Amino acid sequence: MGAEAGASALPSVVPRRIIYRWDLDKTYLNTDFDSLKGLFRAAMEKASDKVAFPGAKVLLRELTATDLAGLYILSGSPSQMRRVIIEKLELDGIKWDGLVLKPSLNRLLRGRFRFLRDQVSYKLHALLSSRIAWSEPFEE
Repeated sequence: MGAEAGASALPSVVPRRIIYRWDLDKTYLNTDFDSLKGLFRAAMEKASDKVAFPGAKVLLRELTATDLAGLYILSGSPSQMRRVIIEKLELDGIKWDGLVLKPSLNRLLRGRFRFLRDQVSYKLHALLSSRIAWSEPFEE
């Protein structure tokens, strides 16, 4: 009776969803943003011209091949590039659950130039915010 009572008292275990958080530039896309020329080229490229690192497309597709995995992309790329980035992800057959881009132009218009180079505080805030948003258990 002890073993049965203990077993029935255990809460039902709901599998938690696995969440992958992924950066875009220099991990999936081979983007040169270390120079003004590279930044300009990246901003003007079409989705079909953007180059993924070898193996990155396959890895991202395989990570999200099951319903247990979610892919959330966080990038320092400006939000004005959303359409091109989405088109590139679709061309590569990558499913994603969220895409967060940096609101660079909005900050520039308000005179906040330091924000352009500050990736750490922007990404840390975005990562922690997404952690809070996705910390609730998923319902099956």
